[in-house]
Amino acid sequence: MVRKTRFTSLLRGMACVAALASAPTARAGGFGLSVALPPAHSGSRIKTAALLVRAECCYAAPFTVSARAEGLVNGRRRSIPLRVTQVSTDPQGGSVYAIRRQWPRVGVWVLTFTGTARGAQQYDTCKDLLELGPNGSIASGQSPGANGERSLTLRPLSGKRGEIEVALRGLAARASRNAALAGSGR
Repeated sequence: MVRKTRFTSLLRGMACVAALASAPTARAGGFGLSVALPPAHSGSRIKTAALLVRAECCYAAPFTVSARAEGLVNGRRRSIPLRVTQVSTDPQGGSVYAIRRQWPRVGVWVLTFTGTARGAQQYDTCKDLLELGPNGSIASGQSPGANGERSLTLRPLSGKRGEIEVALRGLAARASRNAALAGSGR
């Protein structure tokens, strides 16, 4: 009986760890970013946006966000700072930022986001990466949420040197494999 109880406790513990690991992007400090496709019925300020960015935060604090497009185009590395525009506030009073497409439609691309929250007694920063599809396309995302937006999966950046290059090389290898398969008629 003791063995069965330990096994059940172990399974519950593993389920909790898995649930926490798959949570949006909130960090230990309680701050993270979420990125989504705009809803189809968006207003004029959001309609032209490629992406919407929000803070995922457990405390009320103003935040700022910056973004870059990092890519490989014809074997050459490109880095483009992206213009991020505050377009609205959500029902909880948090800022919503829009990013228009500002990167070429050739090559492989990732977008990096840096969010900074400044609370009365806290200062948190998070960095995330979003892998884009072929020729810098944005994946369709998951099924729409209550507000019609489709969430996209961000990967936390650890700050290790070469992390972005590894992601770009992986995307380039995948694109090359897909092109070879398409060329072979499969």
